[in-house]
Amino acid sequence: MKKPMVWWKWSILLSLIIVLLFVAFILAFNSKERDVGGTMPFVSEKNGLYSASGKYYLVLEVVSKDDIEHYRVVVKTLAGQEMRSDELFRTRDTFLALWDDDLDRVWAYSGDVGIYYWDIISDKLVISQYAEHRGENVPKALKEARPFLF
Repeated sequence: MKKPMVWWKWSILLSLIIVLLFVAFILAFNSKERDVGGTMPFVSEKNGLYSASGKYYLVLEVVSKDDIEHYRVVVKTLAGQEMRSDELFRTRDTFLALWDDDLDRVWAYSGDVGIYYWDIISDKLVISQYAEHRGENVPKALKEARPFLF
């Protein structure tokens, strides 16, 4: 006949489970913003990114349209000029924005509307949709983040 577990064994086991859950929660929470230094390949609301040439800086602007928050892609020049995309992307959908691996080209993936890229021509952002230009080389980080698209 087995001896029943005494109350202190149950309390130790419960305490251990609570500590493990707490540690797992902290690790999961911190992993979302772990790259505060700006080496992360994707821009965030808190962290901008410099282009491959170093001439431009990419940031996200949060704007409200019809009481829904959206991201707008903003590229800043070293002289302080700002180029804003006309396109808005809902913040509730997955949204990834980054620079091209080699060119001064901005790429964006939206879980709602797909993949876009902007070339900087005469200090203006000129947009193209990736679905119409599948021959373009997509940045490695975007391929790794969304491999099912490529």
